[in-house]
Amino acid sequence: MEKNKKIISISIIIVIFLILILLILINTVNNLNTNKLENNTILSNETDLINNEIKTDEELGIYYHEDKDLSNAYLKKLKHVNNIDYFIIYNIANNYINSAGSGNKNVIDSLSKEYISKYNITETNIFNKLNIIKLEKPKQYYKIVTTSILETSLDNSTEIYIVDGYYRIVGNDKNAPFKILIEVDKKNNIYAIYPEEYIIDRGFDKLKENDIINYEKETIEKNNNNIFNYYITKDSEILENLFYQLKEMLLYYPEIAFQKLDQEYSMKRFRSKNEFYSYLEQVKYKLLFMNINEYKVEKNNNYTDYVCTDQYNNVHIFRITNGDISNYKVFLDNYTIPTEYDIKYYNESEEFEKANFSLGKFRAMLNNKDYSAIYNILDNTFKTNNFGNENNLKQYLSDNVYEINNLNIIDRNYGENGYYTYTCELVNFNNPTQKKETVFIVKLEEGTDFTMSFSFN
Repeated sequence: MEKNKKIISISIIIVIFLILILLILINTVNNLNTNKLENNTILSNETDLINNEIKTDEELGIYYHEDKDLSNAYLKKLKHVNNIDYFIIYNIANNYINSAGSGNKNVIDSLSKEYISKYNITETNIFNKLNIIKLEKPKQYYKIVTTSILETSLDNSTEIYIVDGYYRIVGNDKNAPFKILIEVDKKNNIYAIYPEEYIIDRGFDKLKENDIINYEKETIEKNNNNIFNYYITKDSEILENLFYQLKEMLLYYPEIAFQKLDQEYSMKRFRSKNEFYSYLEQVKYKLLFMNINEYKVEKNNNYTDYVCTDQYNNVHIFRITNGDISNYKVFLDNYTIPTEYDIKYYNESEEFEKANFSLGKFRAMLNNKDYSAIYNILDNTFKTNNFGNENNLKQYLSDNVYEINNLNIIDRNYGENGYYTYTCELVNFNNPTQKKETVFIVKLEEGTDFTMSFSFN
């Protein structure tokens, strides 16, 4: 009996020992697999990390310095730039384009030392290397628009930015795209620029939001031409920058402007890119001369709307989500998709104020040449009796209204059953001596909807 107990005890000890050995072996294998995965692949987002999908570097959007040790590289996820940094980077990019295009040799001081060394940059070949269209006359200058600015932090004081955009020479309207990478040392307020050649060679031109960039920090040396300053950005400055960039895109880069439109708004307002281009041709006169008249800022839970009107009383809305100013979306009116602020204002208004608001929407549709929207709000009986289709309405309005219209209310009658009658002067904005008497009948419907009919004398 005593012998059996001894045998059992020894057996238990042996089993425990074997289990411990097995656990050590499993852990060792797992560590080897993990190290192998980390040394051979870099996962571009959390989904890849969960699924342990092994992809090629090109599929993942990961690109390496060919001459750098991977173990010392910084691997950071890219995101859209915030409001504060946006203006620093915008100004650096603007100065770079103007210096490079005007033949200012000081531009070499703003370039990365690594770029200068690797591409054998000298004062003799620099302007051919940078490949910026040169100014032809003394009074010419550049205007730039940025279509995307992605950033990531390397450490507590160093950040990098990939800037995409276009520049145009004011005076001959020649334009071209540009792409630069900027490393910023925020502790010392200095920066270094990597031009497009470097970015393409490293594959950085293929990176997008949430991709991870493999970039090794460069030590920047301070000089008189690579210094930047911080300043407090006001809402008016943010809006002015966005407004004039939008104006530039609408006039000279319509495809980029189309991409900036809010997707839901674009589908409801224009339906297709060609319809958008047609709209731009119809309102080109306004675009050339439009300026900011008034503005307001409407803050919501997940986004901020910068709302402005131009001198023609047209509304432009820039929606910035999560402070990502370079990733804003545009609405070219406030009637296709009413803002939360406008809906709240409308619902809290008296009935006659709602009718006034609706009449203002019609005027905006008229000046925007939005014949489809006007056709859809017409009283059905009025529409059937006077216009067989949208083209007939377009022709009628083209013959009876001005290029840009103002409405002066002479008399109003608030009737029963939601009908409101307005006697107005339709005034030519460009020549206020030209005017004609008009009558509008507005009927309020559910929500913010309304129908109307009109006559021009």
